[in-house]
Amino acid sequence: SFEKLGVDLNKSFSGIHSIIEIDRAFYSSIVKNNVVGTEASSVNVISGVPLSAPIYDTPPINFIVDHAFVFEIHDREIGVDIHIGLVNKLP
Repeated sequence: SFEKLGVDLNKSFSGIHSIIEIDRAFYSSIVKNNVVGTEASSVNVISGVPLSAPIYDTPPINFIVDHAFVFEIHDREIGVDIHIGLVNKLP
């Protein structure tokens, strides 16, 4: 395994995307030698898993709700609204 070789896959591939973590990596190669010549082939497979949300070191914001409100969850990195909602009835 790569860990036995001292390779941290998540550090090695940290520039790919901040919300994907490398799950596994495989490497395989085959070399055939015969009287005609030599043939070689190899394959690399790297699989990643999406993380639920990026982790930020910013402190949480206290948000006191005492009236109806509209909210939006927006992905700044790709510029897309993920969810827009309305809370108009409080418990």
